[in-house]
Amino acid sequence: GASLVLQAWYGAALCWLFGFSFEVLRLSTVTLALTGALGFFLLLGRAGVRGAPRTLGTAIFALDPLYVNLAFTFMTDVPFTVVAVWAGYCYVRGLDERRRTWLVAGALLAAAALLIRQHGIFVAAAAALAALLAGDRPRRARGADAIAAGLIPALAFIGFHVWLFAWHGAPGGMESKLSEARRMDVTGLVNCAFRGLEYLGLLLVPMALAVRRDVVTRHPPLVGAACATLATLAALLYLREGAAMFYLTNVMYDLGLGASSLRDTQFLALRPPLQLGPILTLPLTLVATLATGILASAWASAWPRRREPVPAFLSLATALLFLGTLLHTRYYFDRYLL
Repeated sequence: GASLVLQAWYGAALCWLFGFSFEVLRLSTVTLALTGALGFFLLLGRAGVRGAPRTLGTAIFALDPLYVNLAFTFMTDVPFTVVAVWAGYCYVRGLDERRRTWLVAGALLAAAALLIRQHGIFVAAAAALAALLAGDRPRRARGADAIAAGLIPALAFIGFHVWLFAWHGAPGGMESKLSEARRMDVTGLVNCAFRGLEYLGLLLVPMALAVRRDVVTRHPPLVGAACATLATLAALLYLREGAAMFYLTNVMYDLGLGASSLRDTQFLALRPPLQLGPILTLPLTLVATLATGILASAWASAWPRRREPVPAFLSLATALLFLGTLLHTRYYFDRYLL
């Protein structure tokens, strides 16, 4: 959930400098979003991505509908994402160059990220685990790298919760999130995991199109099994609930974009002026299923490379951040996937 501390501080600083203004706060998030795109471009370069794939990856990130839409709000999602990306860049550079100065820089940024949204701790955990798994390094060096990557965020995480519960008193929102996490069940986890993966596939369709020929040629059984499994789950969900894209609520929906929490939708329950229904949602479901199957196969087939520190970190961060979204099974919004 949103810890919000850092964002409240810099929002207060902006209001002190410029006066209370929603426009200034929105402009600050738009500016952050632009720096996040730059950070992602540099991160891809450090991860060994070059040329057209690097440009495509950056464009997919910067023009993601969730990213663009939420950049014009003062919600926590884009500030968290931007700080997490820059933390990832520092961690990748530290693991690649074996320089603890960069690992500490990543740790400071991961601590800042978790003071916006608590999921920042997963970025630090991924870096610390990747450092420990670097088999070509002596054990003592691996331990020191892991401490450099994870100690500051761990202390920030503990300190925040001590302050929140022991001193400040947990707000109602935090208590509701804890009770939500306690009521998780297997069915809810599988349901949310499927919907989340399908959404990621939809958002990454351009990437799936770019790699489809290579992946299908090299791993036809894997792609076939992945797509068949996802298609079966999609069909079962449709038969059971009539559900199709868009599977999750909040920002993206049938012929619309923007958090549906305005007065006309949330309180008056008015429907959008135009909806295409199955004409749009069923083809999108098919496209998302195929894209997810292709990308999941590509991700699985590259597993041997993940023994190296940088691929290990990026894969662990991906997995931990996605699993972290599943803690919100009762109210699983699409923006959590950003």
